Amino acid sequence: MPQESQALSGLGPESVLVLGGTGTLGQELCRQPPWPVVALGRKHLDLAVPSAAYKFVRQVRPRAVVHAAAWTDVDGCEKDPQLCFQVNAHSVAEVAQACRELNIPLVFISTNFVFGSLRKPSRAWREQDPVCPRGVYAQSKHLGEEAARRCPQHLIVRTCGLYGHEGRRCSFVQRVLDQACRGEVVRVVEDQWANPTWVPELAQAIWFLLRLCLRSGEHWGTYHVVNTPAVSWYEFARAVVRWSGLHVPVEPIRSHKLNLAVERPRYAALDTTKYHRLGGPRMSHTLEALRRYLAGGSSWVSAPVGTAKGVLVRRGSGSAL
Repeated sequence: MPQESQALSGLGPESVLVLGGTGTLGQELCRQPPWPVVALGRKHLDLAVPSAAYKFVRQVRPRAVVHAAAWTDVDGCEKDPQLCFQVNAHSVAEVAQACRELNIPLVFISTNFVFGSLRKPSRAWREQDPVCPRGVYAQSKHLGEEAARRCPQHLIVRTCGLYGHEGRRCSFVQRVLDQACRGEVVRVVEDQWANPTWVPELAQAIWFLLRLCLRSGEHWGTYHVVNTPAVSWYEFARAVVRWSGLHVPVEPIRSHKLNLAVERPRYAALDTTKYHRLGGPRMSHTLEALRRYLAGGSSWVSAPVGTAKGVLVRRGSGSAL
């Protein structure tokens, strides 16, 4: 992606502004854009500063805004709820107000964490299902969704467990690989199900949705965009280790053993039927997407396999999307 200092000069009515541009998704959106894109990280726009986002969007007047920025440290959000709500909710309200006044679209990236049920439902969650956010992080993202809906031309894209070559160090997949490369026993929760999602496919889907809505003037709203079907994090970690050619034990544990500040959703699987009915790029089978990622020449092998050690993979301590 272009350097931010160079990209700032490219802002204008033909450009799409991507907030969170230094993150995994933000960088991938810059790799395959249908329009000129200017992607900004916190260095050039700190969403923790009240009103900063509103003033910036009003000033630059882009074609559209993709709000992909978030504070996703679930336990950290519990410790500093004021900062969490400013970044994940209030900044979205600021951007939504600016977009409404400028009559431009807003794409807000949300999370499966808005479905915080601890009981397994009879099916994957659909867009119209009532949400039940648990914890500060999930509540802040839910409020961000409500704020985004105040913009008439809005897309809310709920997703989960992002991984890709950009920003890979903070992903669940990379944490598992790092531990496996060091020869550590990888212990992962077996009682949480979700849809780990490969970022290149998610980025394609987001651009498809925005193009479709701008062209037709219809289909604005909320969409679930993930790889399917849902898997347990334990099952997914086993596939990561097996297909990477590493030989370390992957052991299941129960969620209560992690002693986290806030309990994670047990079954936060998302139903993608609504998205696929629009005829957008296909979201691969969950394990097919993982296999393609691992076969793509990623530089994840960073340490020799050594003596096994017991280390927990704490789902949610890093990226929660």
